[in-house]
Amino acid sequence: MSRKFKNILHYLKPFIWFLSIIVLSTLLSFASKSKYSSKCQEFIDVNIGYENGIYFLDKADILNIIRFNGDKPIRGSRLSDIKIDSLESVIESNPYVAHANVFFNIQGNLLINIEQRKPIVRVFNKDNVSYYFDVLQQKIPLSGKFTARVPVVSLLNDKEILPGKMNALMQIISVIQEDEFLSSFTEQLLIDKQKGFEIIPKIGDQIIVLGEAERIEEKFNHLRLFYRHEALSRGWNRYKEIDLRYKNQIVCTKR
Repeated sequence: MSRKFKNILHYLKPFIWFLSIIVLSTLLSFASKSKYSSKCQEFIDVNIGYENGIYFLDKADILNIIRFNGDKPIRGSRLSDIKIDSLESVIESNPYVAHANVFFNIQGNLLINIEQRKPIVRVFNKDNVSYYFDVLQQKIPLSGKFTARVPVVSLLNDKEILPGKMNALMQIISVIQEDEFLSSFTEQLLIDKQKGFEIIPKIGDQIIVLGEAERIEEKFNHLRLFYRHEALSRGWNRYKEIDLRYKNQIVCTKR
């Protein structure tokens, strides 16, 4: 290759790169226009995350939510007429959906990924109305399809008590769920105006008074020691109340 030709090629390289980019962009533009002028195919893939053992929703529920694109069936609608953001918003309006991701693949099939909301506690109020709270402290209604195995909280007035107790409740629930002994031990939580948080255990017939969430790890450590030594040696039902509110001591009330 001559030196003159090498010099010419050197100066042409930027132009060749620029031309290549224009051609590629044009091809992608045509491909995109072609894709979105096509229609939504029959196949709609719904993937729902069940890894947390939550089964509020199934594929039929999601398909029922998105049957229509405005006044038209979503199957057969032009892809360019289907608003992905609107579909996601409609799906996320379902009380059991935490997040929805909607997109089309290259064949024009609609793909939907669903993350369900995760309940961590179930509440019963004085009127026996029940619902869940999730990790974001948002209410989740009960479902006829699925009952979550989570700690139960009973209280007299949820509107009066819960707003000031939610952070403490979530802290206590988190500690209970992460501990094998506590999660298998706890039947129910109560919230009392005067005494604070209380536990009804699955074993024994007594009330365990926690008070507030301060020093909660210390209180639960004392509870473990109590059941390991005192309760096992003298029986489960010797006391009607075990009070853990006081630092470095357990106050028990005999029957």
